[in-house]
Parts: sequence; C-alpha cells; structure tokens
Amino acid sequence: LRAVSYFASPVTDSAGFGGLHVDERGAQAVIVFRGTANNLNWVADAVWGHHLRKDWGGGAVHLGFLGEYQSLQGRVHELLGFLRREATNKGISVNGKMRVRLVGHSLGGALATLAAADLISSDSFHVDEVWTFGSPRVGDERFVRWLVANSLGQPGVRSWRVTHAHDPVVHVPFRSMGFMHVPTEVWYPDKTPPRHCSRAYYVCDDSAEAEDRSCASRVWLALCVPRSDDHLTYVSVTYDHEAICAPRSALGSARR
Repeated sequence: LRAVSYFASPVTDSAGFGGLHVDERGAQAVIVFRGTANNLNWVADAVWGHHLRKDWGGGAVHLGFLGEYQSLQGRVHELLGFLRREATNKGISVNGKMRVRLVGHSLGGALATLAAADLISSDSFHVDEVWTFGSPRVGDERFVRWLVANSLGQPGVRSWRVTHAHDPVVHVPFRSMGFMHVPTEVWYPDKTPPRHCSRAYYVCDDSAEAEDRSCASRVWLALCVPRSDDHLTYVSVTYDHEAICAPRSALGSARR
C-alpha cells in the first residue's frame, strides 16, 4: 500500500489504517478496521440491541457496533478524501468514483460492513470489495436485503465473509434476536478438514434471504466456546490487534 495512514477514535479506541492500492484499473482506497483490542471494545461487543436507521433501508443494526462506527466515521471520510487527493496529485487514474476495498476482523468486520452501508450514498467513492474475517452479525434481514441490493450485490462487487471452524463470534448476535449475516460466506472447516468435510474451504450458498446452514451455522455454539482460538486464526494468520495497529490519536500521524 502507498500513503498509509492510521486512524483511531479517542472515544472508543477503535482504530484502523488505510492506503492506496494501484492496479491496472487505477487507484483503489483500502480501509482496514481493527478487531477487538481492549475492554472498551468488548463492552460494545456485549451490547445487545437494535438501532433503527431509516436511511439505511429502514433496517435495524446492532447499537454497539453502530456507536463504534460513528466514532470513526469522520476520520474514515477524512482519510478517503486524503487518499483520493493523493491519487490525483500522483497522476493515478481514479476513473470517476474512486474504488474502495473494506477489510476487517472480528469487530472490525462489523465496522467494514457498516462502512459499506455508509458509503452507498457517496458521490466520490464506490465500494467494490468487502472482506471480513470472523465478523459477528451486524443487522436484521431488512438491513441485509437493502445492503445487498444497493452495494454488495451489485455487478463487479466482491463481498466475502470468511468464517473459521468453531469461531464463536460468527454465531452472535443470535438469529433468534432478529439478526442475520451478509453474504457471501466462505467457511474454512479447520487447518486439516475433518473427515466429513472434503474440502479446505467452502463457498457457501447464502443470500440476502437466508444463511447457509451447512457452513459455520452447522456448528453448535456450545461446541465453539472451548475453541475460541479459532477466532484469532484465519487463513493461517494469527491476529494480534494490539501489535498490528497501534492506535494513533490524529489522522496523518503515520503518513508516509
């Protein structure tokens, strides 16, 4: 990545970083949201409830996750503006709306999903990739249908929600509470697939209407708690959120 900058919320201590990726199609802004790193984040994770956002399809989203994203929203927009100007100043093609890739693990996956919803109304940016790893459910079915219809399901948009084996986080908040996952799930059964799983990973048959119960949903949550380490390891990478993204109080403090 070029022009990498860190961002952080002084209120919740959520954080992330962003930079420019350049390929044959021109510039793409990459925004990465950090997962849970401390007790403040865990408090947000534990808040059960909905918050209605009529401008987001009239659907309901998790109150704690929404508050975390709102604490970063201004900094995310500021960073996107900086990356667009940086690309223009360097003579890198933007081609109308600048492409955006959103990435996040754990709580960061929820924030990436909310960022995709937030940027739907943008005149300057177009989300063309969303990659989440071990993300909890973010909103209800109405929110998911709206997000898929207006963003994640658009032609050319890649949306991958990666899940791993017995990761307990992907099972909450519960379906019985009205929450639903966004598509498309890619489930990794384990480092070594068990006998009843013939492949290293599965591209699941989920949609804006229903989750695929033959992927991560096939695993009982009670069996996941002893395997909580599965939440910290994805595609052979172990996450240490304190190490990979130390929070910075001011945008640009790590620009280079």
